[in-house]
Amino acid sequence: MESQKSQSIARRGSVQIKNSNGSLQLVFSHPIITPTGELKTKRFYLSIRHNDTLIGRHQASALATKIQRDIDYGEFDASLVKYKPAASLSTVTPITPIPPSVNPQPDLGELWKKYTEFKKPQISPSTYAVDYRKYRNHIASFPTKTLDDAIAIRAINLNLLSESVD
Repeated sequence: MESQKSQSIARRGSVQIKNSNGSLQLVFSHPIITPTGELKTKRFYLSIRHNDTLIGRHQASALATKIQRDIDYGEFDASLVKYKPAASLSTVTPITPIPPSVNPQPDLGELWKKYTEFKKPQISPSTYAVDYRKYRNHIASFPTKTLDDAIAIRAINLNLLSESVD
């Protein structure tokens, strides 16, 4: 779909959408300060990687509005990094696997003790003394007490539960 060319001249500093060989570009001028400290007007061309279609024009228009807003409010980024898609700015770096932690896992008895100390102010003294003691004793009866053995602990508890039902 070929776009129609505008017959009117755009106002100075406005962002225009241009068809360049079927792809859309944003074209605009903005004053910049050169390394020598001189103020010059620079012409910017930003390829937005969209074809000249209705959807492409809509996306180009949204980006043009954003750039125009930044120009109007004095927040324009002359490097254009702010306006480029994130995928074109970054490179993919491989993720290095995290080595297993050398910190030993706390055992279930330690975790239960920390939990009960945390809950103690929130529960009645009898619950703490009676019910929590039952769970502490149950945890102490496990043949293995590390978090890595959670499946084995569950199997033991299921066996105990099925024995008590029989």
